[in-house]
Amino acid sequence: MVKYTAKRLLQSLITVLVVATIVFLLMRMLPTDYYFTEDQVMKLTEEQKNAQLEAAGLLDPMEQQLGRFYGQLLRLDFGTSRRIQNGAPVLKVIGTKFSVSMRLGCIALVIALLIGVTMGIIQSRNKDRMLDHVGTAYTVFVNAVPPLVSYSLVLAFGANLLSIKPSIEMVDGALEVGKKYRGKIETVYGQYIRDQLSDPDKLDLSRAFLSHSGGGISEETLQAMKKEILRCAPFQEVQIIRAGCTISAHCGPKTATVMFMEK
Repeated sequence: MVKYTAKRLLQSLITVLVVATIVFLLMRMLPTDYYFTEDQVMKLTEEQKNAQLEAAGLLDPMEQQLGRFYGQLLRLDFGTSRRIQNGAPVLKVIGTKFSVSMRLGCIALVIALLIGVTMGIIQSRNKDRMLDHVGTAYTVFVNAVPPLVSYSLVLAFGANLLSIKPSIEMVDGALEVGKKYRGKIETVYGQYIRDQLSDPDKLDLSRAFLSHSGGGISEETLQAMKKEILRCAPFQEVQIIRAGCTISAHCGPKTATVMFMEK
């Protein structure tokens, strides 16, 4: 038993090393622009980009890069984030999300066990009946549909059922999920505006923008939001604008945000 376990662990380790090597080589075959932020890609010259790549060792021979990668991996040094949180250690970025992922995983495991065992008992007690067919259809659906699609369906259904309206905030150059609101969308708009403009003394009151994705937001609602903005902070000007296609496609209809400068 010990010999078999050791053999399986060794095979698993070799598989992980092979996969990690393949992923590393594939990543190094990508264009080097992925190393820079969008702002750096537009502003830096080719000489400046090459200087940064050389300083990071990304222009070294591939075997040297691979050896350095495994050396850092053994020291649990995953490098520095360049895209998600520019300049932050990758281990720190992972660490801030790990506890959340663990909580979600444990909750999902408990729910899966409760539902799975309960469904199994019900189906066994109602073999070849309606409940058995429904349970079988559900099992086939869950296994046949890609997890990303089923997850999105469950997420959308749960959010609509509980009337959850999440907000997105820019934190240290990265987009993160902020406060989650509940209730009718018109009520949430007002709560969101009051939260964003809770300290008007820190704001540059020359101008603010109310950006929206359309998709069902009436002109009356937009004007009510504009009045709420002016009630919370006496901006000299509030312009209502449409969000671009990228934001609208990712955030969906009835998305709105307040944009302003701080002193």
